[in-house]
Amino acid sequence: MSVFTKPVPKPERQTPQKEWQDKAIAVACKIVLLDARCAKCNRPDSPSMALHPHHIVHRKYGNTCTLKENLIPLCVGCHAEAHSNENAFKAWIEKRSPGLYDRLWQLARAICMLDFEDVYEQLLIEYKEKLEEKAKRDGLH
Repeated sequence: MSVFTKPVPKPERQTPQKEWQDKAIAVACKIVLLDARCAKCNRPDSPSMALHPHHIVHRKYGNTCTLKENLIPLCVGCHAEAHSNENAFKAWIEKRSPGLYDRLWQLARAICMLDFEDVYEQLLIEYKEKLEEKAKRDGLH
């Protein structure tokens, strides 16, 4: 007799649109983290205190999930703090960038269909340009 009494469900396959959305989010995150420091405590990126891209308005709201303006680089500690005390984080965002949170929420609530493949391609072009600029600044190109 098998130890499993129920069949293991097959993983759900993502739709092509969701796959492009995930790719676009990944590139937007790379752009935001390029040459970044923690927006809250100003720590630089390091192996012991890596920076994480944090969505100001949750990424489940598709209209804002790929916007660079909706991403903020945070160190591990500040990222954990942002999730543990969302009201304090929102207040900090409002003080740092007045009106940003409300503008992002308005966009998030708007009903529109984004073509995430186009968004991904545009972000990828921008990311490559920024990498070239960084390489030139760092004397690597």
